[in-house]
Amino acid sequence: LTYFFKSESQSPFISFISLTGADYTDQIQIFIDPDCEDGYDYKFDARKLRNDNGLNFSSLIETDPNLSKEHFVFNGIKTFQDEENKVLELFVETNSSGNYEIKIDSLTNMPLGMSIVLEDNATSTMTNLRNSNYTFNSSQPDSLENRFFLHFSYDSDVTSANDFEENSVLSIYTAENNIRVNSISNNIQINEVQVFNIVGGQIAINNTKGFSTTINTKGFQAGVYIVKTIDSTGNLFVKRVIIK
Repeated sequence: LTYFFKSESQSPFISFISLTGADYTDQIQIFIDPDCEDGYDYKFDARKLRNDNGLNFSSLIETDPNLSKEHFVFNGIKTFQDEENKVLELFVETNSSGNYEIKIDSLTNMPLGMSIVLEDNATSTMTNLRNSNYTFNSSQPDSLENRFFLHFSYDSDVTSANDFEENSVLSIYTAENNIRVNSISNNIQINEVQVFNIVGGQIAINNTKGFSTTINTKGFQAGVYIVKTIDSTGNLFVKRVIIK
């Protein structure tokens, strides 16, 4: 493989993420850079060649709305604005029955405020990969689409490791006319979510207990909102989100 990087002062943020089985490992790379596009672009994106050993890991990108998404080993996405979030779809192909692990191998230039959360749609599990690896079982060689997603979100308020740990139990972000709150811990549920406008007026509440909560934002005016969440241990989390 050949790598093309810009000068040190303009180096992109890079995350190296791998899928590991009993005998093999496959890796993808996610680049975050102002010159990238969130869809396909030639600057950093590189298509994936299938491994003969049957273990394959890739990021899926739509290059043509009339065709199926294509497999990429390098995926470049545009630099984040504060409170912005983006979701990348992954493809996983297992080559035998057994346990598999998805993890971050290394990060380059990545700010502490960049959250990288893996969603397993089959088990409704959210795992903060910056805190722990994720293990799943495959009962047979299988191609897994529409199951794994990477959630990237950026919060400029997180400037130290202590800030990151304090906020790491929940993933709070906006997507598709919704505010979504997901528990990253398998032991901690969400008890209540309240949404306030910037002057402190409560405009929405959801007190349905569970590991995931969604609040529809259709009809919300564009602007900054405050999301207050109470988890099952009684802890209060407060985060700003931007509705566009």
